[in-house]
Amino acid sequence: MGYYGLNTFDEVAKRYMDTKPLRGPRAKEDIRPLGTGIERRYHWKRIVRVNENKYVLNDGNNIYWANNVLQYADTAPIVWERKDGRDYITIRNNWNNNTAVSRYKFLQQWLPRAMNFTFNQQGKHYVVYKGELNFLPKAILNVDWAKKTYTIERDSKIVYEERYGEFIRANELQPFVTRRKDKTLIAEYEPKIEEFWTWMQIMLPVLGDMDYSKKATYASQLCTSGIWYWKRYTPQEKVRDVLNDPESEYRVALAVCCADEIGAYGNGATRFTPQADSLQKLKELMRKIAGLYAVELK
Repeated sequence: MGYYGLNTFDEVAKRYMDTKPLRGPRAKEDIRPLGTGIERRYHWKRIVRVNENKYVLNDGNNIYWANNVLQYADTAPIVWERKDGRDYITIRNNWNNNTAVSRYKFLQQWLPRAMNFTFNQQGKHYVVYKGELNFLPKAILNVDWAKKTYTIERDSKIVYEERYGEFIRANELQPFVTRRKDKTLIAEYEPKIEEFWTWMQIMLPVLGDMDYSKKATYASQLCTSGIWYWKRYTPQEKVRDVLNDPESEYRVALAVCCADEIGAYGNGATRFTPQADSLQKLKELMRKIAGLYAVELK
């Protein structure tokens, strides 16, 4: 794979100035590949100058936002920036729990020499610096693929200040969701989940047949990512609001999506058909989507 890391802001700025842009039909785009020689053909791996104080090392996973260099900086794996006379490197994982081996390799290749990107057996990702593990979760983007726009629901990143070859953590630690239940939250929300289940058993039969298109319509009320990904991208705050507020406008939508997820529309059934273990499955689902597990900062 090879290692090509750039270690300082000045190295990055020099690399940009020393790299000849691609010629031909795309000459106006000022595409400056990070690779040299034959590797210049991987033009999506490029260095982008936002301005004289900000450079983006781009891996191509965010090429979807190619018409906006500011969006590059929001989603790129590495951003170098000079602010108030100090130099900073911002490091980001991929987003929305999507696997991106190319991004992982890019970080391993282009992080400063003293750093490394790694992961453990549970699939958690870290930047390692001087033996210290710094947790690097994935950002959460709410994407409207039709309009080619997105909003950042959770911006997960690690920021270091670079001083004379040393790196000092410059942003807050990231939340690490453990497998332990948060006893306080469980005590608060489990009765509300049981109340929600009782309400679901009354309301959902009234809705009648629930085919795929109807389920998708309800899922779109929770997030823009559809029936397959609603539980991943629906904000935890929205789920908790539904549990806290019986009059929430999202209550029916969450009920339909939860019933579908726990198999209460199982085996191809279009009618609400609760099972003996439905309530337990609902509680387990709610612990995940409402964020009822203990959180540590790492």
